[in-house]
Amino acid sequence: IGIISAFGTLIVSVSVGTYTVSCKSKKFIRLISVLTVIVISIPSFFVVALLKYIFCIKLGWFDIGGIKSFNVVNFTAVTAFGDKMSHIILPVLAIIITSSDTLIRYVYINIRELIGSRYVKGLKAKGLDNSKILSDHLLKNAAVPIINMFCTMIPTALAGSIVIETLFSIDGIGYMAYTALV
Repeated sequence: IGIISAFGTLIVSVSVGTYTVSCKSKKFIRLISVLTVIVISIPSFFVVALLKYIFCIKLGWFDIGGIKSFNVVNFTAVTAFGDKMSHIILPVLAIIITSSDTLIRYVYINIRELIGSRYVKGLKAKGLDNSKILSDHLLKNAAVPIINMFCTMIPTALAGSIVIETLFSIDGIGYMAYTALV
């Protein structure tokens, strides 16, 4: 769960951050800013409770907890894999939501600073369009600080997985750390 959610966090954060930089709509930029601040302020157990309420109780799409279904007797390998993946979706989504907020802001701020630099003005003078400058030049230059920030967030994501795995009743590293502490 940790590895999947880490890569999901990186993909979501870089995608939303770069799209926010390239977006012309001030309302969308404000919306993303407000949403990231709200998500930073919300504790992870509230996100888990909200996801469980919406997707498990109201919509009935997922089971409330556990890593496998109890109502199926004979699992084939494909059915067991699909069942585990269906139980991993909500915990991974909860970790992505709770840990991508600061990285989205960081990507946005980093690329925004690079846009005002001299070499970007030189690239615009050469006739390159903004999307080409963003994809070919700015993302490469912003990658080092983004990866650095991402690596510092991994321990926080693992600490958050203790809460999320405990609330979803999943026997993972976070849940094992919780039971060792208790």
